[in-house]
Amino acid sequence: MEYSSEYMANLQRFKDCINFKPIDRVLHYSNVYTWKALDSDIKPKLSDAISDFDLIEQIQCEFHERYRFDGHSDLGTRNLTIGPVRALGSTHYIIDDELETINFTDRVIMEATEYEEYAVDRERVHWRMFHRKHPNLTKGQMVAAISKFIECGEFIGYMTKKMNTVYNVPAGYNGSVAGVMMSPIERFHKYYRGIREISLDLRRHKKELLKACDAIHEEEMLPGLKAGLKIDNSAYITDMFTALLAHTTLSRAQWDELYWPYLKQYLDAVVEAGKTISVFCEGSILRFADYFKEYPKGHLLFTIELDDPVELRKALPNVCLSGGMPASLLGHGTPEQCVEYAKRLVGEMGDGFILSQDKMISFRNDCKRENLLAVAEFVQNYRC
Repeated sequence: MEYSSEYMANLQRFKDCINFKPIDRVLHYSNVYTWKALDSDIKPKLSDAISDFDLIEQIQCEFHERYRFDGHSDLGTRNLTIGPVRALGSTHYIIDDELETINFTDRVIMEATEYEEYAVDRERVHWRMFHRKHPNLTKGQMVAAISKFIECGEFIGYMTKKMNTVYNVPAGYNGSVAGVMMSPIERFHKYYRGIREISLDLRRHKKELLKACDAIHEEEMLPGLKAGLKIDNSAYITDMFTALLAHTTLSRAQWDELYWPYLKQYLDAVVEAGKTISVFCEGSILRFADYFKEYPKGHLLFTIELDDPVELRKALPNVCLSGGMPASLLGHGTPEQCVEYAKRLVGEMGDGFILSQDKMISFRNDCKRENLLAVAEFVQNYRC
């Protein structure tokens, strides 16, 4: 795809920031999700705002034109998978238009006794889990779900292209499988076993869990990494992406054994290839900061939540950080307080910092329009 000179200039600003090079102004990155629908002048029902493609497009464009962020972590498409899942007859998603909330009923779909089988025959276990989650499926439901899934993928591509070409906003990373690298344990923690069960497995079934993680790493992650590093992702802010979620429930000893050995190989390969990787850090990453301090500048971009960016910068002077603007202040402070905080923060952080929100802004009280507008105006007029 051909990109405009404005797009390339916007993209270069991100790349320079990741490399700790001086840039002409502070970057402002949106970590706003469902809240943008609640903020919209269209005033849609939440259930429509996460499923109607035309409505999602209107909300996203309205949101961007109002706040003019330099980039977006979400284009209103995060919850699109609800459509295909519901076509399968699932009731796991609970959308309450009156309370303006989306909830998910968690289920354990993999048995602890299946780790060893999963290590050698993942396809069989995947199908078994699929039928546990969606029992009594008909052929018609399967066809409808596949059709909706394809439509969702096409719409995400359409929205990404529109942001690129109409608004000259670069995408964060290539969302294809080859662009995303996850430590194997995340699969069990997030999808199959759940936080409670995986916490028990760490003590009762660690040997079997390790065997399954090794199989995923060797047979899926490493080949995917090799393929991903060959792809030209230069039109994205970073070449690769990973998310750290399960670390929030692990001790340091468990991290050393079950998480870091895999993640380190992925990061080492990215750096060796001269590439960049975006790392979403759920919760706090400060207690594991020393594991990342030896990587050279210009390769790692951390999106942080609970950590104080000034404190984390002292521990990781080599890592570009994105975050820092408290939702508690955006939702309950005044415009003056928000601007004062943002000004002080960007002044302390200096190069290698992208201002963003310190959580995924999703609920009504996470933010006020006047506060976000004030911060956006400040950033757009602040010169480094």
